[in-house]
Amino acid sequence: MENSLGKIICDLRREARLSQRTLAERSGISLRTLREIEHGRVRRPHPSSLQRVALVLDDPRLSDALAGQVGDRTALGDGHHSLNLQVFGHLTLKLGPVELGLGTPMQRTLLGLLAIHANQVVACEEIVEVLWGDDPPNTFTQLIHTYVSRLRSLFNRQSDTLTQRPQVGYHRGGYELRIVSERLDLGVFNDLIQEAADARRCGDLTAEYDILAQALALPAGPLLEGAASGLREHRFAEEHRRGHLVAVLRFAQMESSLGHYEEAIAILRPLVPQYRLHEGLHAALMLAFAASGQQVAALDLYNGLVSRLRTQFGLEPSPDLRAAHMSVLRQNAARESLSLGAPAPAAIPHSLGDFVGREELYPVLRYLVGARSATPFGAAPIASLHGGPGVGKSALAIRVASRCLSRYPDGVLYVDGPVDAHPVLGCFLRELGVQAQDVPTSLAERIRLFRALLTHRRVLVVVDNMEREDVVRALVPTGFHTGMLITGRERFYAEGVRHFLIPAFTADQAYELLCRMIGISRVAAEPTAAQMIIERHDADPKSLRSVGLRLAAQTDLPLAELCGDPTASTTVRV
Repeated sequence: MENSLGKIICDLRREARLSQRTLAERSGISLRTLREIEHGRVRRPHPSSLQRVALVLDDPRLSDALAGQVGDRTALGDGHHSLNLQVFGHLTLKLGPVELGLGTPMQRTLLGLLAIHANQVVACEEIVEVLWGDDPPNTFTQLIHTYVSRLRSLFNRQSDTLTQRPQVGYHRGGYELRIVSERLDLGVFNDLIQEAADARRCGDLTAEYDILAQALALPAGPLLEGAASGLREHRFAEEHRRGHLVAVLRFAQMESSLGHYEEAIAILRPLVPQYRLHEGLHAALMLAFAASGQQVAALDLYNGLVSRLRTQFGLEPSPDLRAAHMSVLRQNAARESLSLGAPAPAAIPHSLGDFVGREELYPVLRYLVGARSATPFGAAPIASLHGGPGVGKSALAIRVASRCLSRYPDGVLYVDGPVDAHPVLGCFLRELGVQAQDVPTSLAERIRLFRALLTHRRVLVVVDNMEREDVVRALVPTGFHTGMLITGRERFYAEGVRHFLIPAFTADQAYELLCRMIGISRVAAEPTAAQMIIERHDADPKSLRSVGLRLAAQTDLPLAELCGDPTASTTVRV
């Protein structure tokens, strides 16, 4: 029996084009044990070793031969292990630690196609297109049926519970792989990405970060690596790849925002060989390199991509990639400037942690980062934010300024509600490195020195809560690299100034602000009271923030108590 069994294993291994080492590794047994079994030198091979070999080779001839030694073929599976399918990396089906054979290349391709459409019906026409393209054989219907039957047999031979075992069903002219998400690595990944998206919508960035970390910690590799081109290039496979890359870029962005530049690099760099022409990936990695002090690596990465784009496609880099390149160059210039002792002031208030996203932020940001229109004061872009009291102009300006730091690496000069330009300019000059005894006494001389110092520097001047235009005019910088941001109830009138009206909060924005300050669960517990608070304060962010601070400090204070309605906590918000 042993000699006959060893010969069957040897023959099947050669038919499957597997070396002894490969079969031993997939079976989880030693190479020496496999050799002894094939040569018939083991009197009574251990049943578990034979079971593992049979699971990998997956052939009825071996199962029949083993029936007398290890019982019925349905016992080949280990009831303590689950059946799991992996599509990241090479397509793999495992029973516990044992990798199972998936049959012919066509059968593997069909399983891969069903897996990326898991729990969805795949039409027979689509199966034919992926398996054979434009030249299917006349017997394609029978061949598909044969492949499906073999997959069903493969799944059914395992002793996994019926409710958890993958199944292939026929439905309305197509086939469906029914599998719980926990048994498919792509399903686990997609579930986590959905949870992260939900956390982001709720404003819980900490939860989003933790969930993305879990998703990206899963064993992964290129999706369907080594599969047939028709499957690798399938639109669903491409969608999954894009989703994975978006998640990686988002997590790397969050790591960078926390100052974890080395971690961001470790996440992004392995993807470069797979996405050699992806400009967004390269831009993110360049910025992470530069932020960690590796300007040379950042510039080498940029030059390599630009060379490929120009040589292979005759294309120039995109605006986003060029902007990342300029940011790297400016950071390098700023580092050299700082090494020579030049100051980089950043006297800007801390950006609010509960800042609610505003669409108005992006046009202001784009203007300050990219504007180059000449004005009577030079080429500095000047943005004027105006709106009613309490609408959040200052919070928006501070957020914009904090996002502009890469464009203005020499620093930010900030003043709140100036009533006299003379002392403000004195403070600015000292922040720019002028010794106190060298600060001019007259206003005209201070203006002249201030503008001279900014001629070749990349500095953003922020004047918050403007009251007098004449004071602001004295603080306008000159030079081709500076910028200015002004907030006030009225517009700042000057040639070349771009005006941005900041409207009052919408009800949805006010609701989001309250959720961020006191927690979404607390707002959800008293929805009508929350709505009444928002309405009572006219969705005014300044007033709402005052209420939110009180509620955040008194965690046991009911929202209904602040709106004076004892029934508000039990009313459903619609």
